[in-house]
Amino acid sequence: MDEPNRKILVAFDDSPASHKAFDLALDFARSREGSGIVVLSVVQVPDLIDVSMDLEPIINASRTKLEAAQEALKAKAAAFGVEIVTDCVVGHAAETVVDYAEQSGVDMIVLGNRGRTRIAEWLLGSVSHQVAAEARCTVTIVK
Repeated sequence: MDEPNRKILVAFDDSPASHKAFDLALDFARSREGSGIVVLSVVQVPDLIDVSMDLEPIINASRTKLEAAQEALKAKAAAFGVEIVTDCVVGHAAETVVDYAEQSGVDMIVLGNRGRTRIAEWLLGSVSHQVAAEARCTVTIVK
């Protein structure tokens, strides 16, 4: 029996781990004709800022960098005959990925593990673990 087409969300921050996550999603989509990939980048603004400053230039610079990296992913996918959709939004990374996945009806989220130390992860948590805990679909974490 053929496996069904899947809609895959890749959380992409241009880190080496997120590139590996994209490659895995691309391999998966190539093996299941008709499967689609959505590449989502989240520009995260720090929650607590005591200094009054204009964050717009920082957000715009981050968005520009991420969108350029996404264009390279589109070209890579096109070389394999896979069309992808990209989006870049501002928000809290884990919450935004989970909400976006639910609203978009994705079947699987693929994201990289940034590799924090165990102490930092215990104190701060990690985006990948938070997504895995909160998402209602399959989550694959790539190291």
